[in-house]
Amino acid sequence: MKILLDMLLSEEHRMVRESARKFAEKELGPWTKAVYWMPYRSWGVTGT
Repeated sequence: MKILLDMLLSEEHRMVRESARKFAEKELGPWTKAVYWMPYRSWGVTGT
């Protein structure tokens, strides 16, 4: 589990995640952000 969290919190993954989120918001609308962050919330990882 710690390895997974380290991967999620790494800078590279953050950049990929931001790009994916921005693309999703642009293509599908702002509601996508809430759907996209749901798995991260359930794992206890917070994002901006």
